[in-house]
Amino acid sequence: MNNIEVINKVPQFIDFFDTSREEYLDQEGRFELWKETYNFAAVPPGGGRTETCEDFIE
Repeated sequence: MNNIEVINKVPQFIDFFDTSREEYLDQEGRFELWKETYNFAAVPPGGGRTETCEDFIE
């Protein structure tokens, strides 16, 4: 039988969002914060994933 594990990332996102708004961060600073917090791209596979994440953060 297959098992699926679901991980709730909402609290982690709220911390990221609050931190990114409390401190003055430019796009590069928010992207660095995102990499520290998540370091994965929730976007379709393929080239340009990092750029897509940077666009989403802005």
